Amino acid sequence: MTWSCSSAARNGCIGRLKTSREAKYKAKQVVDTFVMRFGDSLSAGVVFFGSRAALSSRAFLGINVCLSIAWTVVAIVLGREYARRQEPALEQPHG
Repeated sequence: MTWSCSSAARNGCIGRLKTSREAKYKAKQVVDTFVMRFGDSLSAGVVFFGSRAALSSRAFLGINVCLSIAWTVVAIVLGREYARRQEPALEQPHG
């Protein structure tokens, strides 16, 4: 269930990009391969090292909250940069 919701949301975000079809395809490939695998690896690393260090559930919660905040900040920064780069394209008259 989680994967299907995540996949639908991810594909919806990529579909809304105001760019060429080829760029959307390349962006989707990067997200599907690098970003998702990096997230899986990071999650596995946290569990592996956390269990080796005998961290409590509360410590795991703290780590996950910090990582979630970090990802949110990255998403906001990237979204603002994308919007900033789109402004010149929106200001140019079509013709």
